[in-house]
Amino acid sequence: MIDRRAALRLSGVALGTSALAACSSAKPAAASPSAAASSADRAGSSQVLYLIRHAEKPQGGAPYGVQESGERDKRSLTIRGWTRAGALIGLFTSGERGITPPQHLVAARPVQSRRPLETLTPLSGKAGLPIDSAIDPDDIAQLAATLRRTPGVTLTAWEHEHLPAIAVALGTVTPTPPTKWPGDRFDVVWVFRRKAGASTWQFSQIPQLLLGGDQDRVI
Repeated sequence: MIDRRAALRLSGVALGTSALAACSSAKPAAASPSAAASSADRAGSSQVLYLIRHAEKPQGGAPYGVQESGERDKRSLTIRGWTRAGALIGLFTSGERGITPPQHLVAARPVQSRRPLETLTPLSGKAGLPIDSAIDPDDIAQLAATLRRTPGVTLTAWEHEHLPAIAVALGTVTPTPPTKWPGDRFDVVWVFRRKAGASTWQFSQIPQLLLGGDQDRVI
């Protein structure tokens, strides 16, 4: 198995293909999945939507954002962000913790930020799934319409300030999702499930528990 710690030793100018390869071996933290929820996803749900915030970003200085090529870029993820992006492979492909592997990937169009697209890039490569990144970050109505009509399981990475509005735009959701996504949280998955023929989404949250410092409580 490739040692994921190699990714943590990379500097901002050295991140590239080797970093993603190291990240791709990341495993989710052990936690008991809900057998009932997992079974419902496979057998009874017409749609499952996972919403996540993009991974860690620079805060105006070091650690800096870097592209896959290693070029410094304030619009990109930090090394920790790329490490989380790699660790998401295990979280969304293992079938553990009640998470069904996605069939569709959606990210905000890289207008001012490349981070939503970069967050899904390692998973896209590992799973062989294209990323739909055609929707502008602030076009919430179009995104919600796209998600509502996409069958199966969809994972979406977006900017955190828009995530509560996306939840509202989906329609009727119970219980009501939080109205604000905290600026310091990169480690939560919002889950929306809707059975065939139902008009109401069932909402829940899953802590990612992928990196040191990730919290075990939801938003």
